[in-house]
Amino acid sequence: MSLEHRLRVLASLGVREAFVLRFNRRFSKMTHEQFLKDTLLDRLGARFISVGDDFRFGHRGLGDRKYLESESRKSGFEVSVAHPFLFKKKPISSTRIRQMIERGDLADAKSMLGRTVSVYGTVVRGRGRGKKLGFPTANLNPHHEALPPAGVYAARGFLGSKPLKGVIHIGERPTFKDKQRSLEVHFFNFHRNIYGKDLELLFIARLRSIRGFSGPEHLAEAIRDDVAKAKKILA
Repeated sequence: MSLEHRLRVLASLGVREAFVLRFNRRFSKMTHEQFLKDTLLDRLGARFISVGDDFRFGHRGLGDRKYLESESRKSGFEVSVAHPFLFKKKPISSTRIRQMIERGDLADAKSMLGRTVSVYGTVVRGRGRGKKLGFPTANLNPHHEALPPAGVYAARGFLGSKPLKGVIHIGERPTFKDKQRSLEVHFFNFHRNIYGKDLELLFIARLRSIRGFSGPEHLAEAIRDDVAKAKKILA
């Protein structure tokens, strides 16, 4: 997930403030003692620190939960250790979730995330083919987020807080011999210019795989069918 997407999800969970640290060479050399004292205690005034069971921090990862617990008794802050949640007898992790998303197992990814799989990105200019077919699309730059496999999906979207419904296309455009992979969405009954705006797209259901058609007319017919199916699913 991009930083912007993570902050959006945190805000939806009720987190009112987030302190973002820029990781650079200088920061990477900071010892665990320095990070605890200078950043967490002096700069942020931390009184309660929650970490994962295998959390490590500071140069060469020398800081861990045991160090925090020992320091908490000296400096007067509390430490809470979050133990792993299991899904199908294995710990939930960002690596597992990413693998599930990329191979298209969105149901299991959703179970581990506790929310629908989504992508957050910026609307950029495309080739304008969708508009010519009668189905204008918004092309999304997803900023290196994990994406499901190529295909057509029923989707919900959010432009800021405005809810939308539509159909997502991920992949090449074989009908036009276009091998450039793209992510674009057609929203129902929506006609605004949103270039440069940020969108969140939620993958609700996979409708079909990407395939080539004999011409634009047959592609438009398939898109009409996709839209009809998506509207039933999203109703």
